[in-house]
Amino acid sequence: MRIPARTCRGNVQASLEEKSMSRITLLFSFLLLILFPCASTLAEENQNDGDRIRKLEQALKDVNDRLDREVGALKEENAGLRQELNALKAAGPPDKLTPAMEEKLAQWFETERARSSLLEIAGEEGSFITSVRLTGGVRERFEYVNNMPGFHTAKTQTNFIDSRVRLGVALEFQDLVNTFIEVQHVGFFGDSSTEFGPNLRNDKKSEVQLYQGYIDFQRFFGTPVRFRFGRQEIVHGTQFLIGNADFDEGLSFDAARFTHVWEDLGLELDVWAARLSDNFKDAIICADKPDDVQFRGDKRDFFGIYNTWTGVHKKVGFIDGVEFYLLYVKDHTDDLFDASSQLTGRSPAFYRLIGMTADFSNDFVGEDRYTVGGRVHGSFIDNSARRLSYNLEAAFQFGHGRANGAFDPHTGEPIPGGGAKTGQIRAAGLESGIEHLWKEAFLSPSLALGYLYASGDNNPNDRKVTTFNPLFQNNHERLGYSDIFFAENIHDFSLTGKVRPFSKLEAGGAFHYFLAAAGNDLGAPRFFAPLTGGLSRDAAMEFDIFMKYQYSKRVKLILDYSHVAPGKMVTKNERSLTGDGDRSGIDRAYFHVQFDF
Repeated sequence: MRIPARTCRGNVQASLEEKSMSRITLLFSFLLLILFPCASTLAEENQNDGDRIRKLEQALKDVNDRLDREVGALKEENAGLRQELNALKAAGPPDKLTPAMEEKLAQWFETERARSSLLEIAGEEGSFITSVRLTGGVRERFEYVNNMPGFHTAKTQTNFIDSRVRLGVALEFQDLVNTFIEVQHVGFFGDSSTEFGPNLRNDKKSEVQLYQGYIDFQRFFGTPVRFRFGRQEIVHGTQFLIGNADFDEGLSFDAARFTHVWEDLGLELDVWAARLSDNFKDAIICADKPDDVQFRGDKRDFFGIYNTWTGVHKKVGFIDGVEFYLLYVKDHTDDLFDASSQLTGRSPAFYRLIGMTADFSNDFVGEDRYTVGGRVHGSFIDNSARRLSYNLEAAFQFGHGRANGAFDPHTGEPIPGGGAKTGQIRAAGLESGIEHLWKEAFLSPSLALGYLYASGDNNPNDRKVTTFNPLFQNNHERLGYSDIFFAENIHDFSLTGKVRPFSKLEAGGAFHYFLAAAGNDLGAPRFFAPLTGGLSRDAAMEFDIFMKYQYSKRVKLILDYSHVAPGKMVTKNERSLTGDGDRSGIDRAYFHVQFDF
């Protein structure tokens, strides 16, 4: 049987279509089998990415919240600091310093010469020397003096320029051992003489001297004790007994010094053994050779224990600090016929140069003198408007010594019964003061009242030496700007007023009335010691006018005029010596320029 062609072709075509559909179905099934795991994996990955995004968003939110909290805290702190800054601006930075802080700062500047050095080199990391600092200063002072020191009737005027140059270098090391070396030259401009005689400031052997040179162990053998060994300044308190005479040539000691500070208690203990450096000598001037100056080295040993307690302010608000001390001076000097004592019957101390502080122990020779004393200072009132501050210091001296009295004008030897004697030392000294500062008033004025007492020797024939020894006192400003009075056989009543037109300028005036504590003391006060006692205790009156200007951070200018009117002690003594009691006053004026770095 024959099949039609058409039918056969249709069957074949249908068969082919079925096979194609089967193949497509198989291929599609195969693709599903392959793609299904991939799609599942992509879904899981998308879900994981979403979780990570949510976690990142939460972490970012947490960071933002923390930053918001920190910004808020900083804003609160900034507001508090701004309030403190406004309070400081309103009160004025200088008034925020307590007297104790001001005193410590002054001592630091004076002893370390570290007033923002012009040159400071930092050592490289790992080097033994951590820094090198260059320090120094130049001080030039033009002076005019009239009738100094003898209240001459005939005008004896002179002027000169007093000069001092210092240069120092400080080295700091990693092992907390530092060193400081400082040299100085002191003299008159052009190294010329004045009416007071030749330049007695420097030994003829050298025009440049070692002023300071010491090694400083910050933590001695790992302890909190500082040990400073070598030539150095020693300054304590208001320099009533221990100062550095910085207004003039300065004062330094060869010393071994231990200092311990208890920070939590606000307590400092300073112990030292020292000898006055050989820069300070007695200058001997012979009557027949006034230009031939011979120098005799002073040998004065100085031992001390000084305790300072500033932590008392936390317990007693009106006390800024309390100080106690025990001092011992052994003077090996044989005599003090040091300044033309052969020319007159006055005490040798009469002829010491104005501003020359080489002889700090007055006319006491071959003595062993102990001093016990204390000081308290603070403020009864201290607020933004005003401050009422006070200072009180008292000292008692004992030991054994010999005092010079009147001298024969031809031989220079002590006059028998004229006051030269040996005996037990019994002396006392006191310094007190109170100052009221009106901070917010116009010109910020202040008024200060002061009283200083130093005992004298009223009986030159007994076996007691009762004249107070000011030791190493800084007398400048303390007893007037004339610098001719010291804390020895004296009552000093003072009144000082100051104004401050602006922060860099201070101007004022002072009045001092000097009264001898003992009318029969033949050796003190120097410049006024009479040939015979019992004439009068009225020594002098002094009037000072001054102006201080801080020209820049490192430059200070001072202008001063002082007039000293002689009292009856002077006029009666001159009448007994010369028959003429008419004496004019002493005038001193100076312009002081000081550059420190």
